[in-house]
Formats: sequence, C-alpha cells, structure tokens
Amino acid sequence: MKYLKKPVVVEAMQYDGKLTDVFQRFLEPAHKDLRNPEHIMIRTCRGWRVVENGDWIVNGEDGYEVCEKDLFDEYYEPLGE
Repeated sequence: MKYLKKPVVVEAMQYDGKLTDVFQRFLEPAHKDLRNPEHIMIRTCRGWRVVENGDWIVNGEDGYEVCEKDLFDEYYEPLGE
C-alpha cells in the first residue's frame, strides 16, 4: 500500500549561530554547547540534541525537533503570513 504523509503546519526558525532574544523566546530553554560555542543544545521530543549553524528548529505536534537545512528544504515550504 502507499501512504501520503499528512500535511502539518509548524512553526520553525533557522539557527544562525546567535542566541538572539527572539530566538530565545521561540525556544526555551536553549543552552550553549560548551564543547563548541557556535552550537546550542535543546531538549527535543527525542532527548537533548545539538543544533548547528544553519539547522532548523521545528515546533511541531510532538514538540521541538532539529532538522538539517537540506531536509527542511525538501519537506517544508513557507506559508504566506
């Protein structure tokens, strides 16, 4: 059988290497990765994950998840505001 993945609207922000106030409000809590100051660590539905520069953070049905840029571009498209 074939299945179609249900479309789901999510909020997402791309990490640019800076923990700005807007980013902090979107994602609480986020912690600097002490091993690499350009990364942050967030608690996701699958445990703690490292977020690298360029990764997207998706706030979906099950909570936060980290998505690499190429996968995000493949699976998501922007909605009009």
